[in-house]
Amino acid sequence: MIYKCVFINKKEVSFLNKFSVLMSVYVKEKPEFFDLALESITSKQTIMPDEIVIVKDGPLTKELDLIIKKYMDKYKNLFHIIPLEKNMGLGYALNIGLEQCKNEIVMRMDTDDISLSDRFEIQLKFMNEHKDVIAVGGSIAEFKEDYINENKRIKEMPLTSNDIIKYSKFRCPINHMTVCFRKSEILKVGGYKPLLYVEDYYLWARLLVNNKKLANIPEILVNVRIGNGFNKRRGQKKIISSWKILQKYMYENKFINYFEKERNMLGVRCIVYAPSYIKDFLYKKYLRKNDSKKG
Repeated sequence: MIYKCVFINKKEVSFLNKFSVLMSVYVKEKPEFFDLALESITSKQTIMPDEIVIVKDGPLTKELDLIIKKYMDKYKNLFHIIPLEKNMGLGYALNIGLEQCKNEIVMRMDTDDISLSDRFEIQLKFMNEHKDVIAVGGSIAEFKEDYINENKRIKEMPLTSNDIIKYSKFRCPINHMTVCFRKSEILKVGGYKPLLYVEDYYLWARLLVNNKKLANIPEILVNVRIGNGFNKRRGQKKIISSWKILQKYMYENKFINYFEKERNMLGVRCIVYAPSYIKDFLYKKYLRKNDSKKG
């Protein structure tokens, strides 16, 4: 085991400095966004991972493959690339990658987002100090496409255990692109499962049903790119089928009651069938706050 000392808030702390980053990339990703995402988890970080696992979810474009080659050439022995013969979907791809991560601590990262420079440092410190926590996420700052310096919408999550459990009964309790978790505990509940659009929510629900502790920290950890069909994806009718499976699981395991299950199904149907402008209005007014000071 390798331990490293760093300074956070002028205090010296020690923690395990071994962790993997887990990503999945597919053919429709934009190379320039992928490049920025990889830069944000390598040269821009205060603490570098010792492994980055990238699952190629089906054949990629030449441009995306060149981005991977660029970073593999720059950081020898850092990347573990897992090619899949065809596109299998996020849940399947992440589970394949997770099984091959060599470290117990795993950080998730999306291929079009940008991690803040101290993200890994903050989360490693937290996980070292909270041995009972299985997964920890944080806040995100959302920006549209290329406008990373614009006023961002902040998505904060519940912080206390009780609030996380209450929140989980009707909404996903962790910003997936910010999560850091313990691999062995994730695999114990079956890892990621291919449930379209709610792969992460389904995972957190299974952890909570099994009395595992989740946490969130208030710090913004990731700048998240929205746009490019964001509202359209929220309106996909396939979400209803996935949501139904998720609600059935939570209900059968007594995590929610019948009223909560029906309320949740009504809510997701309203979101799916609402016009885009109404979705955007509700999203801005009730689900996010605007913050011009966050970078």
